[in-house]
Parts: sequence; C-alpha cells; structure tokens
Amino acid sequence: MAVQSFSFAAAVIRVESLSGLEDLLSIEPAFSEFQKTLFSQASVGLERGVQSNEVNEKPDTGILLFLARPSPHFLLKPVQKCIEWLIHSPPHG
Repeated sequence: MAVQSFSFAAAVIRVESLSGLEDLLSIEPAFSEFQKTLFSQASVGLERGVQSNEVNEKPDTGILLFLARPSPHFLLKPVQKCIEWLIHSPPHG
C-alpha cells in the first residue's frame, strides 16, 4: 500500500513537473535540453542509489545545470514544479 501511494505521488509530481517544464520552455527555450535528460521517461526508472559514480555523473551535472539556469526565474511556479521533481522523485532522491 505504501509503495502504491509513493508511486501515485511520484506520478503526480512528474506530471506537474512536466507542466512546469512546458511553461519554462515558453519563457526560455534553452530548457529544452532537459526534456531528453532529467525529465525524460527514461529518468523515471533510474535508481541512482545503486549506480556507480560514473553513471551518476551525468544526472549530477544535469541537475547542477538545471539549478543554475532558472535563477532569474526562480520564484516562478514552473521552476518550483520542476525542482519538486528533482527533490522527490525516486531517480534523484
């Protein structure tokens, strides 16, 4: 039951983060690079806790880039939605 609740919550957060990313793309098209990495469907199944440092390097770099890029827009809701995914999702948490 707890796993299902977590899965449902993660799915809701993912949908919200994708909505936030779409909103960010309308403000700054450069965010499109994160569609194929941090916010891709493939990122959902990546269990970073069991990966080697080499495997984790790419997402780590992507997260740092993402966190730096929206700084002029940091208080906007779309940025907050995206960061929520990076904090609470299984692949990154």
